[in-house]
Amino acid sequence: MSRVVLYDPGDNDLGFLADSLDADRYAVSIVRGSTDYVRDIAAVDPECVIVYLDGHPELAGLIRGISGDTRLRDVPLLAVHDEKSGLQPEEAVSNGAMQILRTPLQVELLNANVGSMIRYRQQLLGMLDRKRSDPEGEELLKGQQVQQSMLPPAGMQTGSFRLASRLIPGGRLCGDYQDYRLLDEQRLAILQADVSGNGFVTAMVASRIKGWFDDNVALCETPDAFLRGLNTAMLSFGEHFQISTAVCLLIDLSKRRLRIANAGHRNSYWLNRDTAEFVSIPSSGPALGMFDSYEIDTVELQLGWSSNRLVLFTDGLVEFKQDDSRWLSEDQFRDQVMRSGLELDADEYCDMLLKRSRELTEHGQWRDDVSLITVDFS
Repeated sequence: MSRVVLYDPGDNDLGFLADSLDADRYAVSIVRGSTDYVRDIAAVDPECVIVYLDGHPELAGLIRGISGDTRLRDVPLLAVHDEKSGLQPEEAVSNGAMQILRTPLQVELLNANVGSMIRYRQQLLGMLDRKRSDPEGEELLKGQQVQQSMLPPAGMQTGSFRLASRLIPGGRLCGDYQDYRLLDEQRLAILQADVSGNGFVTAMVASRIKGWFDDNVALCETPDAFLRGLNTAMLSFGEHFQISTAVCLLIDLSKRRLRIANAGHRNSYWLNRDTAEFVSIPSSGPALGMFDSYEIDTVELQLGWSSNRLVLFTDGLVEFKQDDSRWLSEDQFRDQVMRSGLELDADEYCDMLLKRSRELTEHGQWRDDVSLITVDFS
């Protein structure tokens, strides 16, 4: 059973909260007061802490006490907000809460959120050696291993498609996510997403996007419907205050068409490998996780070229300073780098783009996550 602490800053009746947690999955302890509460919480060695936001005047400081303690640094912190709470959800998040749930609680949502946070924490702790003495390069590699565990293979070759993908975290945890699925020999679905922020909760939201893709990949036939559903799913995760850009597409060679919807994401590029001609495919709707009422369009392109390359990427590939005053522009990178090397195969081309991007950065290192997908087809 997983250890969960309910923290009550005052003397509230938390029976409704304790009773909502699945007794077969969670061993629940209640800690009260504002004096030795951090010590008492740490003594339980919890895998998740749920803070009840009552009317206590020092709620912000109490939350910081939990999230800032070295013994609890890797423990996910949820907060339950109701009408008498003395702290707004945004303030709770800014002081260390990773997610907000409101009363009246939805029991299934509460248990799902607690369970997913605990499982993801276990995965991270099992794969990350968090010794401070670890060199940065080794720590980065371990972050890549965590992200890689959620990803499909870095490449795919079929009779119709040649795909290469790369994902390089900008730190220990990555908010980028990408996936692909061959629906049949002629149809390929692709998703790429970039979750705002960084750290545990961003990586957790990225993992939930993976779950949505796994369960709803058939919706990629109509990319706008897929992204509308993902927007609803992100809002139902609870108040995590993360948004995500994303692009969803389906290449259908039997119908010689590309269908794509872009939710506030970077432009995608469809390139003619023979002539270096290109089509830039911009955003067709807002980012995900902001609005209950969500509208986005699918763009449909007819595939008339004989040799095609599609390139998708996140901000990190092109959004950086070259020196103290100059930023690299996406147009520069496209014209100087992306439209060259089209004779290379998909794997070699991906590696060339990454190499040139890194060379162009101010210090030879990216400061953001970098995700890249290249797919060739005829």
